[in-house]
Amino acid sequence: LVVRNTSDHAERYDLYSEDNSWGLSFSTLQTPVLNPGDEFIVSAFVTIPGGGGSSDTALVSARSVLDGGTRAFTYITTSVPESESRVTAQLGDCV
Repeated sequence: LVVRNTSDHAERYDLYSEDNSWGLSFSTLQTPVLNPGDEFIVSAFVTIPGGGGSSDTALVSARSVLDGGTRAFTYITTSVPESESRVTAQLGDCV
């Protein structure tokens, strides 16, 4: 996820996830101070329950620490094909 400060002042953002059933965590829960136009990359990690053949959608948002009301959001949908009971990766793969 890329968090970009589109305001006209330096700002910090808190990250949230809502409306999801599967576990979702972030590499950090708050960005560093971002000057106008600056970007910060945050990784999202989803814990997929066993069983395969299902999906989950999370509402992910970044909210202004300064005013608590300014918010941008997106949806992340994670799906596991019916034929997959687990996800595997070898060193060097991007997952």
